[in-house]
Amino acid sequence: MKILSSHNRIKGALAASLTAFKKDLSLDFSKTILHGKNLLIQGLDGVVFFGTTGEGNSLSVLEKKDFIDKLIEEEFPTNKVMIGTGACSLTDAVELSKFSLEAGIKDCLVLPPFYYKNPSDDGLFSYFSEIIQRLGSEDLRIQIYHFPAVSQIPITHGLIERLLKEYPENIVGIKDSGGDLNNMLSMCKNFDDFDVYAGSETYFLPVLKAGGAGTITATANLTAKKCVSVYKAFKGRGDDPQSIQNELSAQRTLLQKACSSVGFSSGLKLILSSLENDPEWRICRPPFASISEEKIKEVLEIYNN
Repeated sequence: MKILSSHNRIKGALAASLTAFKKDLSLDFSKTILHGKNLLIQGLDGVVFFGTTGEGNSLSVLEKKDFIDKLIEEEFPTNKVMIGTGACSLTDAVELSKFSLEAGIKDCLVLPPFYYKNPSDDGLFSYFSEIIQRLGSEDLRIQIYHFPAVSQIPITHGLIERLLKEYPENIVGIKDSGGDLNNMLSMCKNFDDFDVYAGSETYFLPVLKAGGAGTITATANLTAKKCVSVYKAFKGRGDDPQSIQNELSAQRTLLQKACSSVGFSSGLKLILSSLENDPEWRICRPPFASISEEKIKEVLEIYNN
Protein backbone atom coordinates (compact mmCIF):
# COMPACT_ATOMS: atom_id res chain seq x y z
CA MET A 1 0.00 0.00 0.00
CA LYS A 2 1.14 3.54 -0.63
CA ILE A 3 2.06 5.78 2.29
CA LEU A 4 0.34 9.13 2.24
CA SER A 5 2.76 11.95 1.56
CA SER A 6 3.10 14.25 4.53
CA HIS A 7 2.70 17.30 2.32
CA ASN A 8 -1.00 16.47 1.97
CA ARG A 9 -1.55 16.82 5.70
CA ILE A 10 -2.51 19.82 7.80
CA LYS A 11 0.55 21.32 9.46
CA GLY A 12 0.97 24.30 11.76
CA ALA A 13 -1.53 25.93 14.12
CA LEU A 14 -5.01 24.44 14.46
CA ALA A 15 -7.85 25.44 16.77
CA ALA A 16 -10.01 22.94 18.58
CA SER A 17 -13.15 24.92 17.89
CA LEU A 18 -15.83 25.78 20.38
CA THR A 19 -19.35 24.65 19.53
CA ALA A 20 -22.22 27.15 19.69
CA PHE A 21 -25.63 26.18 21.05
CA LYS A 22 -29.00 27.88 20.97
CA LYS A 23 -31.14 28.58 24.03
CA ASP A 24 -32.94 25.26 23.55
CA LEU A 25 -29.51 23.54 23.61
CA SER A 26 -29.69 22.61 19.93
CA LEU A 27 -26.51 22.95 17.91
CA ASP A 28 -26.15 26.37 16.30
CA PHE A 29 -24.76 25.35 12.93
CA SER A 30 -24.42 28.83 11.46
CA LYS A 31 -22.64 30.39 14.43
CA THR A 32 -20.22 27.49 14.83
CA ILE A 33 -19.32 27.47 11.14
CA LEU A 34 -18.92 31.25 11.05
CA HIS A 35 -16.60 31.01 14.05
CA GLY A 36 -14.56 28.38 12.24
CA LYS A 37 -14.30 30.58 9.17
CA ASN A 38 -13.17 33.50 11.31
CA LEU A 39 -10.42 31.35 12.79
CA LEU A 40 -9.16 30.56 9.29
CA ILE A 41 -9.36 34.25 8.34
CA GLN A 42 -7.00 34.96 11.24
CA GLY A 43 -4.49 32.70 9.52
CA LEU A 44 -4.86 29.36 11.29
CA ASP A 45 -3.95 26.32 9.25
CA GLY A 46 -6.94 24.26 10.29
CA VAL A 47 -9.97 23.84 12.53
CA VAL A 48 -10.95 20.77 14.52
CA PHE A 49 -14.63 20.36 15.29
CA PHE A 50 -16.06 18.20 18.10
CA GLY A 51 -13.02 17.77 20.29
CA THR A 52 -13.11 17.94 24.08
CA THR A 53 -13.59 21.69 24.48
CA GLY A 54 -15.95 21.58 21.50
CA GLU A 55 -18.21 19.32 23.62
CA GLY A 56 -18.01 16.62 20.98
CA ASN A 57 -19.09 13.86 23.31
CA SER A 58 -22.26 15.80 24.16
CA LEU A 59 -23.43 15.52 20.56
CA SER A 60 -25.08 12.65 18.72
CA VAL A 61 -23.79 11.06 15.52
CA LEU A 62 -26.81 12.50 13.67
CA GLU A 63 -26.06 16.03 14.87
CA LYS A 64 -22.46 15.72 13.75
CA LYS A 65 -23.50 14.38 10.35
CA ASP A 66 -25.95 17.25 9.91
CA PHE A 67 -23.16 19.65 10.84
CA ILE A 68 -20.83 18.13 8.24
CA ASP A 69 -23.57 18.57 5.63
CA LYS A 70 -23.81 22.25 6.60
CA LEU A 71 -20.03 22.63 6.37
CA ILE A 72 -20.15 21.40 2.80
CA GLU A 73 -23.12 23.64 1.97
CA GLU A 74 -21.20 26.62 3.36
CA GLU A 75 -18.16 25.66 1.26
CA PHE A 76 -15.89 25.37 4.28
CA PRO A 77 -12.48 24.23 2.99
CA THR A 78 -12.46 20.51 3.76
CA ASN A 79 -8.66 20.32 3.45
CA LYS A 80 -8.45 22.49 6.59
CA VAL A 81 -10.84 20.44 8.74
CA MET A 82 -10.53 17.61 11.22
CA ILE A 83 -13.64 16.03 12.72
CA GLY A 84 -13.69 14.33 16.11
CA THR A 85 -15.12 10.91 15.27
CA GLY A 86 -14.02 8.76 18.20
CA ALA A 87 -16.74 7.16 20.30
CA CYS A 88 -17.30 4.48 22.91
CA SER A 89 -19.32 2.63 20.29
CA LEU A 90 -17.21 1.18 17.51
CA THR A 91 -20.10 1.36 15.07
CA ASP A 92 -20.68 5.06 15.85
CA ALA A 93 -17.00 5.79 15.23
CA VAL A 94 -17.12 3.89 11.94
CA GLU A 95 -20.34 5.57 10.82
CA LEU A 96 -19.14 9.11 11.51
CA SER A 97 -15.65 8.53 10.12
CA LYS A 98 -17.17 7.08 6.93
CA PHE A 99 -19.56 10.04 6.62
CA SER A 100 -16.72 12.51 7.11
CA LEU A 101 -14.55 10.79 4.55
CA GLU A 102 -17.35 10.67 1.98
CA ALA A 103 -17.88 14.42 2.52
CA GLY A 104 -14.25 15.02 1.59
CA ILE A 105 -12.89 15.42 5.12
CA LYS A 106 -10.01 12.98 5.34
CA ASP A 107 -8.71 13.79 8.82
CA CYS A 108 -10.54 12.16 11.71
CA LEU A 109 -9.45 12.86 15.28
CA VAL A 110 -10.21 9.57 17.01
CA LEU A 111 -10.52 9.43 20.78
CA PRO A 112 -10.23 5.83 22.03
CA PRO A 113 -13.32 4.22 23.59
CA PHE A 114 -13.27 5.69 27.07
CA TYR A 115 -16.09 4.24 29.17
CA TYR A 116 -14.47 0.92 30.07
CA LYS A 117 -11.19 1.56 31.87
CA ASN A 118 -7.82 -0.17 31.59
CA PRO A 119 -8.29 -1.74 28.16
CA SER A 120 -5.29 -3.64 26.83
CA ASP A 121 -3.24 -2.43 23.91
CA ASP A 122 -4.62 -5.45 22.05
CA GLY A 123 -8.15 -4.17 22.61
CA LEU A 124 -7.28 -0.62 21.55
CA PHE A 125 -5.44 -1.96 18.49
CA SER A 126 -8.58 -3.87 17.53
CA TYR A 127 -10.68 -0.71 17.89
CA PHE A 128 -8.56 1.35 15.51
CA SER A 129 -8.05 -1.65 13.23
CA GLU A 130 -11.78 -2.25 12.87
CA ILE A 131 -12.41 1.39 11.91
CA ILE A 132 -9.72 1.23 9.24
CA GLN A 133 -10.75 -2.15 7.86
CA ARG A 134 -14.46 -1.35 7.76
CA LEU A 135 -13.83 1.89 5.86
CA GLY A 136 -11.24 0.28 3.58
CA SER A 137 -9.94 3.57 2.24
CA GLU A 138 -6.38 4.79 1.75
CA ASP A 139 -7.75 8.33 1.93
CA LEU A 140 -8.69 7.98 5.61
CA ARG A 141 -6.25 9.79 7.90
CA ILE A 142 -6.61 8.92 11.57
CA GLN A 143 -5.22 11.33 14.13
CA ILE A 144 -5.14 9.48 17.45
CA TYR A 145 -6.36 11.55 20.40
CA HIS A 146 -4.25 11.09 23.54
CA PHE A 147 -5.88 12.83 26.51
CA PRO A 148 -5.49 10.48 29.49
CA ALA A 149 -6.51 13.08 32.11
CA VAL A 150 -10.01 13.06 30.63
CA SER A 151 -10.38 9.75 28.81
CA GLN A 152 -8.34 7.74 31.37
CA ILE A 153 -7.12 5.76 28.34
CA PRO A 154 -3.45 6.47 27.59
CA ILE A 155 -2.00 5.79 24.15
CA THR A 156 1.28 3.92 24.52
CA HIS A 157 4.24 4.10 22.18
CA GLY A 158 3.94 0.36 21.72
CA LEU A 159 0.40 0.75 20.42
CA ILE A 160 1.43 3.49 18.02
CA GLU A 161 4.28 1.33 16.72
CA ARG A 162 1.92 -1.57 16.05
CA LEU A 163 -0.63 0.62 14.31
CA LEU A 164 1.99 2.29 12.13
CA LYS A 165 3.44 -1.05 11.12
CA GLU A 166 0.03 -2.44 10.14
CA TYR A 167 -1.64 0.70 8.78
CA PRO A 168 1.03 3.22 7.69
CA GLU A 169 -1.35 4.74 5.14
CA ASN A 170 -4.10 5.48 7.69
CA ILE A 171 -2.44 6.13 11.07
CA VAL A 172 -0.88 9.51 10.40
CA GLY A 173 -0.63 11.46 13.65
CA ILE A 174 -1.59 12.16 17.23
CA LYS A 175 -2.95 15.03 19.26
CA ASP A 176 -1.08 14.75 22.55
CA SER A 177 -3.00 16.55 25.27
CA GLY A 178 -1.21 14.70 28.05
CA GLY A 179 0.88 17.73 28.98
CA ASP A 180 4.17 15.80 28.95
CA LEU A 181 6.56 17.52 26.55
CA ASN A 182 9.06 14.67 26.78
CA ASN A 183 6.40 12.26 25.51
CA MET A 184 5.73 14.52 22.53
CA LEU A 185 9.43 14.92 21.73
CA SER A 186 9.96 11.17 22.02
CA MET A 187 7.23 10.50 19.47
CA CYS A 188 8.72 13.11 17.13
CA LYS A 189 12.07 11.34 17.40
CA ASN A 190 10.97 7.72 17.21
CA PHE A 191 8.14 7.64 14.66
CA ASP A 192 8.77 8.49 11.02
CA ASP A 193 6.06 10.07 8.87
CA PHE A 194 3.89 10.56 11.95
CA ASP A 195 2.47 13.98 12.76
CA VAL A 196 2.70 15.00 16.41
CA TYR A 197 0.47 17.90 17.48
CA ALA A 198 0.91 19.47 20.89
CA GLY A 199 -2.40 19.72 22.72
CA SER A 200 -1.36 23.08 24.17
CA GLU A 201 0.27 25.99 22.38
CA THR A 202 2.73 26.16 25.28
CA TYR A 203 4.59 23.32 23.56
CA PHE A 204 4.07 24.56 20.00
CA LEU A 205 7.62 25.70 19.20
CA PRO A 206 9.45 22.84 20.98
CA VAL A 207 7.37 20.31 19.05
CA LEU A 208 7.99 22.11 15.76
CA LYS A 209 11.74 22.18 16.43
CA ALA A 210 11.65 18.43 17.09
CA GLY A 211 10.02 17.81 13.71
CA GLY A 212 6.43 17.69 14.89
CA ALA A 213 3.44 18.92 12.90
CA GLY A 214 2.29 21.75 15.18
CA THR A 215 -0.46 22.27 17.70
CA ILE A 216 -4.17 21.56 18.04
CA THR A 217 -5.36 23.67 20.94
CA ALA A 218 -8.62 24.87 22.43
CA THR A 219 -7.24 28.23 23.50
CA ALA A 220 -6.44 29.07 19.86
CA ASN A 221 -10.10 30.11 19.78
CA LEU A 222 -8.66 33.25 21.43
CA THR A 223 -4.91 33.08 20.72
CA ALA A 224 -5.13 32.41 16.98
CA LYS A 225 -3.13 35.40 15.78
CA LYS A 226 -0.22 34.73 18.12
CA CYS A 227 -0.23 31.04 17.15
CA VAL A 228 0.01 32.08 13.52
CA SER A 229 2.88 34.43 14.35
CA VAL A 230 4.85 31.63 16.02
CA TYR A 231 4.46 29.36 13.01
CA LYS A 232 5.41 32.08 10.55
CA ALA A 233 8.49 32.94 12.60
CA PHE A 234 9.46 29.27 12.81
CA LYS A 235 9.20 29.05 9.02
CA GLY A 236 11.50 32.07 8.74
CA ARG A 237 8.85 34.64 7.92
CA GLY A 238 8.90 36.75 11.08
CA ASP A 239 10.74 37.79 14.20
CA ASP A 240 12.52 35.52 16.68
CA PRO A 241 10.16 32.57 17.17
CA GLN A 242 11.15 32.01 20.81
CA SER A 243 10.17 35.51 21.89
CA ILE A 244 6.79 35.14 20.18
CA GLN A 245 6.38 31.69 21.76
CA ASN A 246 7.01 33.25 25.17
CA GLU A 247 4.22 35.75 24.52
CA LEU A 248 1.92 32.95 23.35
CA SER A 249 2.70 30.85 26.41
CA ALA A 250 1.85 33.82 28.62
CA GLN A 251 -1.53 34.13 26.87
CA ARG A 252 -2.18 30.43 27.46
CA THR A 253 -1.26 30.76 31.13
CA LEU A 254 -3.64 33.70 31.50
CA LEU A 255 -6.49 31.76 29.91
CA GLN A 256 -5.83 28.74 32.11
CA LYS A 257 -6.00 31.00 35.16
CA ALA A 258 -9.17 32.73 34.00
CA CYS A 259 -10.93 29.46 33.19
CA SER A 260 -9.63 27.41 36.11
CA SER A 261 -12.77 27.68 38.23
CA VAL A 262 -15.25 26.89 35.43
CA GLY A 263 -13.34 24.72 32.94
CA PHE A 264 -12.16 25.47 29.42
CA SER A 265 -15.44 24.83 27.60
CA SER A 266 -17.38 27.23 29.82
CA GLY A 267 -14.56 29.70 30.42
CA LEU A 268 -13.52 30.18 26.81
CA LYS A 269 -17.16 30.60 25.84
CA LEU A 270 -17.64 33.27 28.51
CA ILE A 271 -14.66 35.21 27.20
CA LEU A 272 -15.68 34.79 23.56
CA SER A 273 -19.21 35.87 24.47
CA SER A 274 -17.83 39.05 26.00
CA LEU A 275 -15.57 39.76 23.02
CA GLU A 276 -18.36 39.12 20.51
CA ASN A 277 -21.04 40.80 22.66
CA ASP A 278 -23.16 37.69 22.14
CA PRO A 279 -24.68 36.16 25.30
CA GLU A 280 -25.61 32.93 23.52
CA TRP A 281 -21.93 32.00 23.20
CA ARG A 282 -22.09 31.30 26.95
CA ILE A 283 -24.36 28.30 26.45
CA CYS A 284 -22.93 24.85 27.13
CA ARG A 285 -24.77 21.56 27.18
CA PRO A 286 -25.22 19.70 30.43
CA PRO A 287 -23.44 18.38 32.38
CA PHE A 288 -21.81 21.82 32.18
CA ALA A 289 -23.88 24.04 34.44
CA SER A 290 -24.94 27.65 33.92
CA ILE A 291 -22.42 30.09 35.37
CA SER A 292 -23.47 32.70 37.90
CA GLU A 293 -23.04 36.38 37.11
CA GLU A 294 -20.57 36.64 39.97
CA LYS A 295 -18.44 33.86 38.52
CA ILE A 296 -18.68 35.35 35.00
CA LYS A 297 -17.39 38.64 36.37
CA GLU A 298 -14.52 36.84 38.07
CA VAL A 299 -13.48 35.04 34.87
CA LEU A 300 -13.60 38.22 32.79
CA GLU A 301 -11.73 40.27 35.38
CA ILE A 302 -8.87 37.79 35.40
CA TYR A 303 -8.78 37.70 31.60
CA ASN A 304 -8.92 41.46 31.16
CA ASN A 305 -6.26 42.16 33.78
